[in-house]
Amino acid sequence: MKKLFLLLMGLALAVSAYSQATLPKPLNPKVTDWIDEIPTFWDDGSYTVSSQVMLECSTDWMGEPVADDYPGNAAVFEAMNQGITLEYTYLDPDKVSYSIFTDNDKLFVFTPDRYPGLFADVYPGLQEATRIPFGYEGSEIEFWFLHFPQLTNNVDVLHENGIEAEPFFTWRIGIQSYYTVDGQTSSSDIVYMEIFPQLKDAAEVTSTSFLADWSCDAENTVMVDGFKNYHLYVINTATQDTIVFNNIAPTNYYESEYGNQEPLPGSMFRVENLTPGATYQYYVVSEGYSHTYQSVVREVTLPDVDVYLLGQINDQIWAPNAGTPMTYDAENKIYTATVNLDANESFGFTTELAMYDDQGSWNYIEPFRFGPESNGDFELLDQYLGQELTLTFDVYGAIKVLSADEYKITVSLEENYIIVEKVTPEPQGLRGDVNDDKKVDISDATLLINYLLYGDETGVNKVNANCDLVGGIDISDATALINFLLYGTW
Repeated sequence: MKKLFLLLMGLALAVSAYSQATLPKPLNPKVTDWIDEIPTFWDDGSYTVSSQVMLECSTDWMGEPVADDYPGNAAVFEAMNQGITLEYTYLDPDKVSYSIFTDNDKLFVFTPDRYPGLFADVYPGLQEATRIPFGYEGSEIEFWFLHFPQLTNNVDVLHENGIEAEPFFTWRIGIQSYYTVDGQTSSSDIVYMEIFPQLKDAAEVTSTSFLADWSCDAENTVMVDGFKNYHLYVINTATQDTIVFNNIAPTNYYESEYGNQEPLPGSMFRVENLTPGATYQYYVVSEGYSHTYQSVVREVTLPDVDVYLLGQINDQIWAPNAGTPMTYDAENKIYTATVNLDANESFGFTTELAMYDDQGSWNYIEPFRFGPESNGDFELLDQYLGQELTLTFDVYGAIKVLSADEYKITVSLEENYIIVEKVTPEPQGLRGDVNDDKKVDISDATLLINYLLYGDETGVNKVNANCDLVGGIDISDATALINFLLYGTW
């Protein structure tokens, strides 16, 4: 009962937050450009550089701060051409501020030591500021331009001149607007701009290929203005042979308010025809009109062999030349696959698929099949799910599942084990939409709590009510739903 009381208190807070969210939300700001000039070196050994971030802070076409009901410049101009004046919410400039973010969502802290003269003369109270007043026009910021003196990403130029320096920004910069009235604040989304490609660890690794992925996983992120193409460099660490894949375009695009197709940050590229067992380093260079920006260097070691699932999987039959390839995790040195199996289906493994030879016979490559230790088919009782089962390399190593389900299969040739787990499915409907009205709001939390208190199933969508995606419906699902309503994230 104590937990339910705390939960009801949380629900009351959620209702309060929901009812008080009356402030207009600032229009999402824009990060439009990053200017990183080549340093100028002087006779006394000093240098001057101009690194600027160009920001547009929640304004309409006239530069006035507006709320997120602003329909966009294109819609306003079209209406003006038709003699129509569109209505939208203006914000009081004195109550608008914004913050600058960098990679990993860490706030800049503006201090006189790090940024000499910044704010100190005009706004002494902002000597350590995380929020910048709207329309600030000091010596370092002019309206929506933020200037960082003697900070640069042109570190190669500095190194050539004997100056040791590290890049100031490592990947992305962003901005968020705030509107504060009588101690209450509403916020825009955080909007980011990519500078350095965010290169991830290799994915979908096989003995001869891997997927290089530098797609962006942050919402509201835009490309550096002036972007042209990506270039991918892949280096064999043993031989130092280098392969360059030039002019890789972004994977996805979006339509801007003016109807133009604009690139979303990042791309994905499969590197193929590599050497089994070899180690490769790889990195991405983003090319702009005046500068290039290199990602971090990643490394991947390919497996010596590939592992295939054999059996009646995805309409396959027991045939040595047919198999489902497993995905290799180079960091953990394991192979994984997720498959849907019917009751009483069996499957095993092979490291090589056999092929017909010139005489029309099977040319088996040992070991042909392997699986868990057994004297035949290994029956996968519930007690074996999630357990490490020792591998044996013979033709009798198949696994027989007893119930139809989706299974995740993990194989380690390094440590000689296999693990089979049932997969908990994602909700088929809208997660948290307990009353199935196609939206998630406070009424769903109310219905879920009533169900937990009184067991009344009327109108409850049990699939959607599994908010934490674990097990059945319990108090943790209500907690997850209330946290979502309060903070907007699962």
